[in-house]
Amino acid sequence: MPKASAPATPPESQNETASAQPTSLTEDLSGWWEGFQAAQPKAVHEVRKITRRAQAESGVSDMKKKVRRQWRDLRRAAAPVRDHDAAGEHLRDALKELGASATAQQRFEKGWAERRAQLLKRHPLPAQPPQGYDLPADWSARAEGALNKDRRALLKEGKALMKQADDPSNTDDWHDWRKRMKRYRYTLELSGKAPKVLKRMLEHLGRLQDAEVLLELLEAETEHFTRKDLAALRAREQQAGLDARAAARKLWPALKAELKGETPNGPDEADPASEETQPTTAPRPRTPRQPSKASTSQKKVSEKQPSAAKTKASPARSSTPKPTTAATTKTNAKSKAKATTTTTRKPTAQQPTRAAQADAAEPARRTRKTASTATTNKAQAHSKAPATRSRKKSGS
Repeated sequence: MPKASAPATPPESQNETASAQPTSLTEDLSGWWEGFQAAQPKAVHEVRKITRRAQAESGVSDMKKKVRRQWRDLRRAAAPVRDHDAAGEHLRDALKELGASATAQQRFEKGWAERRAQLLKRHPLPAQPPQGYDLPADWSARAEGALNKDRRALLKEGKALMKQADDPSNTDDWHDWRKRMKRYRYTLELSGKAPKVLKRMLEHLGRLQDAEVLLELLEAETEHFTRKDLAALRAREQQAGLDARAAARKLWPALKAELKGETPNGPDEADPASEETQPTTAPRPRTPRQPSKASTSQKKVSEKQPSAAKTKASPARSSTPKPTTAATTKTNAKSKAKATTTTTRKPTAQQPTRAAQADAAEPARRTRKTASTATTNKAQAHSKAPATRSRKKSGS
């Protein structure tokens, strides 16, 4: 048998002269056989799964009746012990969940171990593994035919079950539907992977089957539990069965679409039933920030000031102390006037500063001062001439 992760070659591309190939289940079984002989729970579980895959391969091969019977006997021998172990896991978790006393839990463990030993005596495990077999060259084509047959049956049976999903008397119909679906799954996995929606449906059907088995066990194995724990366990499993039916009914549309080949998002479509059971985390509301005293004061000042649409200018934010209302209004008025003047004034050439003008006029000023000083000195010299000289000039 090809490995599950390696898709098989389509029939139309296979070589017509290709020979049969041996199954790989014999090798898989040998890895668990020692633990299976010791009745280890994990080994028993794995061996039972291998026998189910062998059952799927028997439908696409020419397995001899003797070999087919050996694999069937191995599957039937592992079934009671595995069912016992699976039921024990549920009951063990239930007792802890219900808060059973330590004495009650020890009582259960002791009684359940004795029950397992009795099962192994009544259903001894085979001493020898079954014989191997070969898969024919056209096993892939045979598998496709088996899948089509089971697919039609699953659709028909599923439609009938969903109409009476709340009927507690049809447990055998649910069990038969589950067995066919498991065979369909293992046939799919001969050449690939089964879709997730199919696996999830099998989980719901498995929980329903476990609940039915546990209710029967609780009726027959009353000596392992106290009266209070027994009543609580019955109620728990009854509710678990109802929940499993409801989950299967809710998942049915997705599985039906998958079986018909109409799944819009492929086989990995989310399980609506499982999504509802998962708690959703709502976004935490944001806590409004408490305003500080400074922001409260600024808000009061802003309410008294005209809006930005009326003033067309707003004072720039600053870290300096806030002015009073009158000072703020005056500042806004000056800013408005300055902004208006700046906006309406046409750009002109840059005017020289007063210092630059004074430096430029300094030479001319000094020239005028020198000329004025010379004129004044000349006039003073003329007015101070000796009088005798003037009289001599006038007398001649």
